[in-house]
Amino acid sequence: MKNYSLIYEDKKGNELKRSETTALNIKEARKYRDAILANSMINDLYKIKVRVK
Repeated sequence: MKNYSLIYEDKKGNELKRSETTALNIKEARKYRDAILANSMINDLYKIKVRVK
């Protein structure tokens, strides 16, 4: 298991929020990111970046 940082950004690239998660690999972390992005309640959210911690 690896630790990944999820960085929530608005359209201008400003950081809105940051969280951490664990996943087996980058592919699993990206699947998790996609699920969060689809169900997000943050109005300004444009994208979520996945970074290896």
